Amino acid sequence: MGHALALFCAMVWGVTFVASKRLLAAYTPTQLMFMRFVLAYAVLWVLHPKWERLVPREELSFFFMGLTGCTLYFWTENTALTLTATANVSTIVALAPLLTAVLAHFAAREREPLTSRTWIGFAAAFFGVLLVVWQGTFVLRLSPAGDLLALATAVLWAVFCVQQTYALARRSSLLITRKVMFYGIVTCLPLLLMGGVSDFSPAPVLGSGTNLLCLLFLAVLGSALCYLAWAAAERLLGPVVTSNYVYAIPFITMLAGAALLGEPITVTGVLGAALIVAGVWIASAKRT
Repeated sequence: MGHALALFCAMVWGVTFVASKRLLAAYTPTQLMFMRFVLAYAVLWVLHPKWERLVPREELSFFFMGLTGCTLYFWTENTALTLTATANVSTIVALAPLLTAVLAHFAAREREPLTSRTWIGFAAAFFGVLLVVWQGTFVLRLSPAGDLLALATAVLWAVFCVQQTYALARRSSLLITRKVMFYGIVTCLPLLLMGGVSDFSPAPVLGSGTNLLCLLFLAVLGSALCYLAWAAAERLLGPVVTSNYVYAIPFITMLAGAALLGEPITVTGVLGAALIVAGVWIASAKRT
């Protein structure tokens, strides 16, 4: 069940790039992020419509989870895409599982040891990501600002996953996900106000059925249900094994691009996909 939930998240998140690309033609990254969080929070409130009294320390923990796993994660990733090549961002963000493993190792050494099998699996999956992303064209164009932001994105996701592990020991996945989305809204507001709201209009969404469908897909599936499923997967598998499924996202995006945008699939991409699957299995099989 844990692997199924993590794979579900990877599949949905792999398709969100296609939906985001369409909506970013009408909205800024911050505006799109804000709409996703608000709609996701509304869905989660329907699923868990009750207040729970939390101690200040827990509220502070959820605040930082919303800041790192929602607002800063999406802001750094979307900003990086405007400063450097998409391939650079995809490749660097794929370091997230490795960074999660290292962070979890030092945060909870007895539960998340780093073995040779773990490193081999990480290496195979990461090389597979390189093949999927670059599709046989290995030309790296460095852009320090964008590449550093992409690295920050990977670090933020690792921090979020490890933070969530500790929260799962005390609270339900539904409460945690709802709190994370709430603080995502709170911490996103300053960015939204700084970017200006005069051109922030619902017209592009309400005036197009396709745009509305894309937004609902991003908010309901990509944010509310996937964050909930990711928390449940972490509870069953731990942060390291769950994070391995991040490697599958570029492969899913490749398939979505072929199905929805007519983008070609190369032999290099298929080989990369096989390496990703093998790497995830090698790194996680010993834990299941």
